[in-house]
Amino acid sequence: DENSQKIDLKVTPVPNLDNIDSSQLLQWEKELLGIYFTAHPIAAILEKYSDKNFVLLGQNDIAEGSSVIGIGVIQKIKYITTKNGDPMAFLTLEDILGSYEGVVFPTDYKNIGENLAEGGIYLFRGKGNIRNGFKNIIVNDVMPIGEDDTELDEMLNSVKVKKKPQICTLY
Repeated sequence: DENSQKIDLKVTPVPNLDNIDSSQLLQWEKELLGIYFTAHPIAAILEKYSDKNFVLLGQNDIAEGSSVIGIGVIQKIKYITTKNGDPMAFLTLEDILGSYEGVVFPTDYKNIGENLAEGGIYLFRGKGNIRNGFKNIIVNDVMPIGEDDTELDEMLNSVKVKKKPQICTLY
């Protein structure tokens, strides 16, 4: 046919990705799609601690001065230095129920600042804060999940839960 054109297609080689860590895959999904597609990083923790008093950050009623304890993922960390030269951090936290803003003030940053990492799953302890109509969590303490399960088990056993979280299929 005289109207047809010849198209030259080239194949792009794709590397073998069989040995990619599942946490790395989830991180790529979140970066590229804006959502977790195959699973949420917390889903495995939900299954592991299904028999425990397990609390997600989103299960807390965040009010001014209220106690907040729950498990979440640090999505983003913004480090700043105060006028006095002290380091502190603003955190974007997430669980399967939603996203939350956290603040680590200099006094607590001295103790927990080195433990904070984007993509890390933690048990957070702190206080609720309402500022300009927005709910925030003032983070006083964190415990990385998976490093000391004995201590985590003790903390989860001491928490009273209103309702157990359900695993969603779309994250």
